[in-house]
Amino acid sequence: MGWLVQILGGGLAGQLREAYEARLRAANDADRIAAEIRIAELQERQANRALGGRLTAWVQAAWAAPFILYNAKLLIWDKV
Repeated sequence: MGWLVQILGGGLAGQLREAYEARLRAANDADRIAAEIRIAELQERQANRALGGRLTAWVQAAWAAPFILYNAKLLIWDKV
């Protein structure tokens, strides 16, 4: 079941929690900065996952293609 949780995004939340804990446990500024960089990377991955990534981009393009093709037909074929 652990692999299913990681696929669905549970692993990202756990990594983010560990990064926040590492920032709190930082002994010096270098450790704190490294933890903050890790937190920023994980938050970016989380935001990208919320947007859907490449699969969503392909689905959006597939939905837009008929509209684009129809308008191109109107402008090119019907005007000529």
